[in-house]
Amino acid sequence: TKGSVAERTGLRAGDVIVKVDDSRVVTPGDISGTIRSLGSKRTFPVVIVRDKREMTVTVTLEADGVKPVKM
Repeated sequence: TKGSVAERTGLRAGDVIVKVDDSRVVTPGDISGTIRSLGSKRTFPVVIVRDKREMTVTVTLEADGVKPVKM
């Protein structure tokens, strides 16, 4: 969705999130659980699979969500 948190992090429809920080993602709940557990850590890597290729995007938590740092 245009302007969504996913779009701002560089994610696209069809991307599969496989790791947040150092935690493997098995279910969608793993994503939010891991982000909550990061506490004061504001910047972390997210590993995705896009078109059968693994990619890493670094995201930074902000008051209104997240923003991409690099991909």
